[in-house]
Amino acid sequence: MILTTDHRWVLAAPFRAHVKHLLTVARVPWRALALHAGVEPALVRALLHGRPGEPGRALRRLPAESAARLLALTPARLTALASRHVEATTTSRRLRRLHAQGLDPGELARCLQLRPAEVVPLLDGSALFCTARTALLAAAVEDARATVRDAA
Repeated sequence: MILTTDHRWVLAAPFRAHVKHLLTVARVPWRALALHAGVEPALVRALLHGRPGEPGRALRRLPAESAARLLALTPARLTALASRHVEATTTSRRLRRLHAQGLDPGELARCLQLRPAEVVPLLDGSALFCTARTALLAAAVEDARATVRDAA
């Protein structure tokens, strides 16, 4: 890792490049990547876009622990989520909450990178399984909506 003089921090630039590469290759939103890495989404947002109120002003350093979590993600690990299946109950609940908040099935499908017909069984609870990718994307959508709601 590229350490600063304070070993709790690392220089951000190499990790920013790594995250941008992951986003391009795995085609997941930054918030989903953050959740999968176990890193605060606000930190990844700031890494990529600057802090709120300071857009374009890139972070110069990251906490070493967060940097290590981001570095542990690989394109293969992220793309493998599309072929791993998980139990769908939590994802179905999330989607029903999002639908109740006004997201229609077409919008949910767009957010989940699915066809609308693939969202219906998740919404009505008849799907027993979904991909880990779909579950992650649903969690990211819910987190984004909660962040917007909390900021209001």
